Amino acid sequence: ANLSKTDLKFANFSRSNLSKANLIEANLSEAYLSCADLSEANFSRAILNKACLNCTNLSRTNLSKAELSLAVIEAANLQNADLSLAQALGSNFKGANLTGACLQNWNTNCKTQLDDVECDYIYLKKGYGFEFNSRYPSDRMFQPGEFTRQFKQASEIEELVFPYGITEFFQFFQERQQQYTDKVLAIQELEPKSDSSVAVRLEVLPKANQEDAKSFYEEQLQLVKASYTLQATTQAMELYKQHNAEIIELARLALGKPSINNVNVGATAMSNSEGFTNNLQGANIANFSNQMRDNARQQANQYNYSPETKSLADAAKEIQTLLDHLSQTYRTDTMTAKCAFANEVIQRIDNDPSLTQRILSAFSAGSISALEQFLNHPAASFVINALEDWQKTRVE
Repeated sequence: ANLSKTDLKFANFSRSNLSKANLIEANLSEAYLSCADLSEANFSRAILNKACLNCTNLSRTNLSKAELSLAVIEAANLQNADLSLAQALGSNFKGANLTGACLQNWNTNCKTQLDDVECDYIYLKKGYGFEFNSRYPSDRMFQPGEFTRQFKQASEIEELVFPYGITEFFQFFQERQQQYTDKVLAIQELEPKSDSSVAVRLEVLPKANQEDAKSFYEEQLQLVKASYTLQATTQAMELYKQHNAEIIELARLALGKPSINNVNVGATAMSNSEGFTNNLQGANIANFSNQMRDNARQQANQYNYSPETKSLADAAKEIQTLLDHLSQTYRTDTMTAKCAFANEVIQRIDNDPSLTQRILSAFSAGSISALEQFLNHPAASFVINALEDWQKTRVE
């Protein structure tokens, strides 16, 4: 029967024969399937949440990526079934037979019931089609109750904060992992804080075997290192942007680009001025409103720049003018052309003693590499590298 993508919510198929039926992506949530023959049926990506599957024959059934959360699957026959990537949160497998089933990346939690499960062995990886690999245990059978002890999850989730940062967490993680003989620690979440501390969420999971546990442990450490580095780098970039807001704004002003004014006009009575003046000689303000009425209040935010910063920006403006002028004659569409362009820039600066002195003076007050955020040109990086070499030769 082809029932793929069919809405069968609440349907009653108790004791029905749906062997080899196509139920891909079918909606069978809260359906009744007790004692039904569903052997070799295809339930891939089907929704079976809260379904009743007591005593159902699910041998060699494809349940990959199926939604089985809160389903009742007591005493069901799941021998050689494909449960890879199945969601089984809070499901009841009490007394079910899982011998030969593939459990690759199936998702259970502490409320998933695995009491009295019959199981001689399982497979941890899915191959092509319906082939399973990585039998576990590889050379023996599970002892009675062993499957349940290994795969039943306890409600062990810890949320911790490490005030001394990532180094303190790594030491804790390694020491805690050594305390467990049949479980592994899974890092669910890691978040660097602004005060250098680290917040971590850990979950304790059953250990499949020693080799897989060691591999999992190493992968967890690599993952957390990468995650921490990424998040810390992101925070550092945001801090860098914040601290360099002043110099970026100055660059816009120096290069004649529009800047963003910040004016906050409030309604609180602060002044009762009826007139105004446009004479700003000697004034030290960033913005002003032309006239204030109805007891309006004006608040102005002003950027104050150091002489060193302004000197660097002025130099950048002169270099940008030179780049724009040379671009009318010189190509920059290839690596060779950009190198030649940069060399020509250096030559033009060398031939102008006054410009040379101004640029050297500016460089002595600030970093040459800071020019890159000021210059707008396809060969800017080549010019900056050439300027760095040029400065070294001039200093020598």
